[in-house]
Amino acid sequence: MVDAAVGYQGEVPTTKSTPSVYGPYLELGTYPEVAHLSTTLTLKAGLYGTVDLLYRSGYPDAGVGGTIGGLVELTGRSDGVFSNESRDGSVVYGSSAGRWAVGLFSSGSVRSFSDGAYSDVVFGLSARVPFAAGVVCCAWPSSAKAAHEEDDDGEREAAPNRPGPAHPVPEQRRPEPAVPTKHVPAQPRPK
Repeated sequence: MVDAAVGYQGEVPTTKSTPSVYGPYLELGTYPEVAHLSTTLTLKAGLYGTVDLLYRSGYPDAGVGGTIGGLVELTGRSDGVFSNESRDGSVVYGSSAGRWAVGLFSSGSVRSFSDGAYSDVVFGLSARVPFAAGVVCCAWPSSAKAAHEEDDDGEREAAPNRPGPAHPVPEQRRPEPAVPTKHVPAQPRPK
């Protein structure tokens, strides 16, 4: 299996005097070990290499870099339309394409900037998400009744465009209607 990817990376500095390094990369990998765990999940292992365009915090110039590493990854395909509608009327519609993945990696990298170069060895966890595009639209309740619907836990919920009360407000109930009763005159007591 051959894999090509485009991504964005960031390196967190280990000391305060070292700037953070970040930027886009192109990746090409070959994964000769592939195990199909199910119709939707694949476990793969192999080698990859990247070409990196790098920037440093606090520096105006860009640098270049490259990485060679090994990766073991659990991955699955994510294609199709997704949607969700909430009780408050907000909606999300979209589509995704690509593969999601989580894995373990180990790599060696070289980074070169105008004022010097360095290399490092890295190991860690990786996570990838598929490409997704969509529309999110919010709607607010149009009636006072909808503005005070109860949440799943039975508590009153504020409308999404208004903050809730700072302190709980006691629930107010309407007085019960009086039940009509017949007036029976008092009977005189025997002496």
